[in-house]
Amino acid sequence: MRGVRAACLIAFAATALLALAATPERAVDLVQRLGADRAAERDDAARQLEAMGRKAHPALRDAVETGPRHVRQRAQALLDLTESDEVARRAEIRGLVRAALRKPGGLEADNATGARLREIGDVAGPYLARRALAESEKGLVRPDLVESLGRHPSTESVTTLAALVRRGRVLPSSAIIAAHELRARRVDGQPHPGHAAALVDVRRTLVDSGGPLRRAATALLSALTDDVASLTPLLSDPYAGVRVEAARALGELEQISAGPPLRRAAEDSNPDVRRAALEALAKVPGRPYPQPAMNNAHHRVPAVRAAAAELLARDATPDALPLLDHLADHDPALRVRAAAQRSRAHLNR
Repeated sequence: MRGVRAACLIAFAATALLALAATPERAVDLVQRLGADRAAERDDAARQLEAMGRKAHPALRDAVETGPRHVRQRAQALLDLTESDEVARRAEIRGLVRAALRKPGGLEADNATGARLREIGDVAGPYLARRALAESEKGLVRPDLVESLGRHPSTESVTTLAALVRRGRVLPSSAIIAAHELRARRVDGQPHPGHAAALVDVRRTLVDSGGPLRRAATALLSALTDDVASLTPLLSDPYAGVRVEAARALGELEQISAGPPLRRAAEDSNPDVRRAALEALAKVPGRPYPQPAMNNAHHRVPAVRAAAAELLARDATPDALPLLDHLADHDPALRVRAAAQRSRAHLNR
């Protein structure tokens, strides 16, 4: 019995690994093996195609249309099986989302639903996008649904989020959260599916919408592109919220070329922009930027002074050390003293 159980576990693990390695080329190769002479090879190919799910559908449909008769029959059987699984998954998603939206707090308050949607994978994004578009016909889309678009990236969810911002059918704050979620879910810096179409709506929003929506569009822009040149002009936007979001986005890029524009933004008239620029400079690689931190160490707003103290942990020079000591020991704001003490401890290690 123990041997049988071990064999089952090994087979399950192998199937899971094969599903992770699914590619269109792999599917075509497996479909060709459905016509192999050896029954064991045919069965192995069928098992792997079933594990691939809808990723194998294009190759299976081609086989149904153009393959030999015995391959057509096997391909059609697999297509029927995987499509029925797909229908079941879509039905499960509809039920999960509808039930969660009826609860206080909606999708984001229902941890079990969120976990199951992530487990189901990329089918969730298209359904959530359709649901959001349907709500947008009646008015603003509820915030938890907007934020879920960012947590389940797909071509449909990305383009829908950009379109909703463009049409003003979302609360800017929920769109910003969704954009940050999108940014966090980029894999190895690769753009999300649908990013090119979404960028069209984002750039239109930046041109002709009000300040709050432009801020949301700026957050979306940073989730869709790593281009410093696209974000830098937004540091001069008349709306402070846009400048804040642009500074944060430039910091997330972690590119040397973002340093000079962020150094200028650290002298902005708005304290929120100054703080965002100082925090972003701490993430920029390359040469240190002690001067922006020293220039802001006596700013009237404690949050700005605290950000300056944090930046000195990385960019302190001999001239800046006495200033850091003064902030750590004598600043009237607790948060500033705490930040300066952390920086001083870091430099003294």
